[in-house]
Amino acid sequence: FAQKVVLFCHITTRIKGRKHDGLLTKKGGRGFPHLVFMDEQGEVITKPAGRSVKAFEKGAEQVGSFMKLRNKADKSDAEKVELLTLEIEFGTVSADEARKRAKELEGSLDDAAKAKLAEGMKVLEARDFEQEIKAALPKKRPAGQEEAKAVLTKLGEKFWADYQAGKRPTNNPQGPGQTFYQVMVQYGMQTKQAGPARAGYEGLEKIFGGFKQARPQLDRLKKQVEELEAGGGGE
Repeated sequence: FAQKVVLFCHITTRIKGRKHDGLLTKKGGRGFPHLVFMDEQGEVITKPAGRSVKAFEKGAEQVGSFMKLRNKADKSDAEKVELLTLEIEFGTVSADEARKRAKELEGSLDDAAKAKLAEGMKVLEARDFEQEIKAALPKKRPAGQEEAKAVLTKLGEKFWADYQAGKRPTNNPQGPGQTFYQVMVQYGMQTKQAGPARAGYEGLEKIFGGFKQARPQLDRLKKQVEELEAGGGGE
């Protein structure tokens, strides 16, 4: 992997007066380790979508493509679409700016570029929905089991309705998709509804299925969902 990228490691020491000791915070880090891809100027481009070798290799490939396209002076419409979809995935372009650029490109694209742009817009919608998820979460921990149950019911009803309406978060392990699907599983189990329980499990499988350490928990969850379905849990 080090043959494809320049590795950079910064150690925070908390030694008073040490030069650049606050670099972690400046790059958006809130804990250890904080992993990012940066350009040659040290500006953060994006984070790896996971902690696996596959996620690192995919991220490096995408960042390489992004930097080449960003620095290219005369871009074709297809290249402009590719750059925009990467910016959307990385979160380096605002929703308004992305939609403006997409509208400017729409009339001059072939079918392949249109399909690529449509996929990018789906990611943008998913990111917008993630803001809804964050806004819906309680600002403080529920006090006691009854309040926790009430909060879960309220969130579960909302997230299940959103899911049925076609709203989906991204599959980024570091995003709120984990909370979204976990709530649906718990809501489904609590209310004996196989529909949200199954949808929640499958969503978690998409996010964490490639993580070896998550496999035992996912397998247990799958068994619980199957038992609910076998017991005639309603949809």
